[in-house]
Amino acid sequence: ALSRIERGVVVEPEPVLIRHVVEAAAERHRARYPGATVIVRGRADVPPVLGVEPYLDQVVQNLLTNAVKYDRSGAPVEIEIATNGGMVEVSVLDRGPGIPPERAAAVFEPFVRLDATAATNEGVGLGLPVCRRLLQAQGGDISVRAREGGGSRFTFSLPGIPDDAAELLAQQSALVSE
Repeated sequence: ALSRIERGVVVEPEPVLIRHVVEAAAERHRARYPGATVIVRGRADVPPVLGVEPYLDQVVQNLLTNAVKYDRSGAPVEIEIATNGGMVEVSVLDRGPGIPPERAAAVFEPFVRLDATAATNEGVGLGLPVCRRLLQAQGGDISVRAREGGGSRFTFSLPGIPDDAAELLAQQSALVSE
């Protein structure tokens, strides 16, 4: 997906029900990691976002995988879906070692891994930079901050589609597909 973005291949965003993407990713995660607990919280009436569903799925999967990889406590991974102004925010919360505030921006740079976790976990440090590029290509972004009580809160945001615009887009796509 990232190579397509870098080559300038434009993938048309469309209305995506982010809660469905999150729920499906959480279900696959539970199947892949038996015993893992993923709790999804948030209002059911969150507006759709304008995005590319496979990209959003990849971002959620990456954040869930990281939460399991870096948090050996077995604590539940929590996902919160909320609105903030015209943006829809999805937060993945873990109880891992956390990320020092001064290193928070660096984790989104390619090949950067925190010293404390680099020795014990596989990977080359491309997951979070790919997430950021995928989100930015859809008009969104991602950030991380320390979670009260330990761990991290990764939050990505995308523009929500107002109700009237969502109806208009649905009508247009119905006309195109007829």
